[in-house]
This record gives sequence, structure tokens and C-alpha cells, in this order.
Amino acid sequence: MTMSLSRRTAGARSVTRCPRGKLAYSVADETYDLPNGTNWLVYGLGLVATGVFLTLNYTTWIGGVVVLVGLWFVLDGATTI
Repeated sequence: MTMSLSRRTAGARSVTRCPRGKLAYSVADETYDLPNGTNWLVYGLGLVATGVFLTLNYTTWIGGVVVLVGLWFVLDGATTI
């Protein structure tokens, strides 16, 4: 007269909590005490790389806009440093 495990847990929801993730440059910033504009510089470089990828593979105008936004972040981070 015992229930199988699958019947007992059928109504229960399984909730898996993921630990709060950190980006690699955030860890490097905490470890090496990088200058203030470094986060914006790295973020801008990521946008530039994404924009170049979009420009070469999909649509030119969307990739161009992403490249320009990325360059703005790069210049902002470089002037902050």
C-alpha cells in the first residue's frame, strides 16, 4: 500500500536556484582593482564584436548601429580611465 515515488512527487514543483552569476570582467575588476571605465570599455568591445558579426552575416544597417553604439561605449570607457 505504498505510493510510488513518481505519484508522490507528481504535484510538487521542482525549483532549482541558480547562484548569482558574475561576468568575467566583474571578477577581474574585483580581483585586480581595475580603473573605473574598464567595465564600459569591455562592454563596448563586446557590442562592437556583435555589430561586426551582424554586419557580416545578416543585415548591414542593424550591425552598423550596434557597432556605433559599441564605439560610443568604448570611447566613454576610454575617457573615464
